[in-house]
Amino acid sequence: MVIESCAYRVAILGAGVAGSTCAASLLRMPGIAAVVYDMGGRGPGGRTCSRPVDGQGGSFSPADRGGRSSLSEAHADKDLTFDHGAQAFTVSHPEVRALTEAWERAGFVGRWEGTFGKLDASTGAFVAGVAAADSDDTVFGLLGGSGASAADRFVGVPSMGALARGILSDAAASPAAGSTLTSLFGAKATGVTYSGEGEGPAGARWTVKSSDGVSRHFDAVVTAGHAASFAAQAAASLPGGGGSGGSGCGGGGGG
Repeated sequence: MVIESCAYRVAILGAGVAGSTCAASLLRMPGIAAVVYDMGGRGPGGRTCSRPVDGQGGSFSPADRGGRSSLSEAHADKDLTFDHGAQAFTVSHPEVRALTEAWERAGFVGRWEGTFGKLDASTGAFVAGVAAADSDDTVFGLLGGSGASAADRFVGVPSMGALARGILSDAAASPAAGSTLTSLFGAKATGVTYSGEGEGPAGARWTVKSSDGVSRHFDAVVTAGHAASFAAQAAASLPGGGGSGGSGCGGGGGG
């Protein structure tokens, strides 16, 4: 099965925070048909995925079957969600801070203002805040260090998985004229090849094969996160190891 389109077609491999932010940026431009691939069947998130469980060791995802829960009987009837990747993130770069503040206004993230520190397992002593941060160990920046403070720590609301989901939902709700977003969750990209200028359907340069058995054709491909392993594969298919700008339907280009 082959799918064709007449907008400027962009494949985004990976629906974590990077891939979702990329899709949102593209949808602010007119005439973009963005398709996001992610192998996770529970939806977007990547390193910020959250996993809902039924409180008895069973996952809500049909692809995952948990064993017997180790939770106490008091919690066995409650629905729970685990952030099984990143539990929080810190901000230092100005551009990332601007993005994060927009996410905060949208309700996708909140400031994490808990008490952070180090607990010495042998003595039981707890040292809070920046004083606990050694020069080479700040626990991913959560303890401070380099002037960081509680204002630099953020967590997804109500879970980390809500961040990427919110970014994509917000972008899809108000795209620029002629732009669309298609999210393919549970569809693992299995191959990326360059087809040559004008050789693919409607002038497409790239073909992405995925685990759903569909080959889709694109004018550009963006790799995000661990999906960047496709970059070497894609580069190998380029004539001379390089490429040029693509054309859209009727010879038009954009993006």
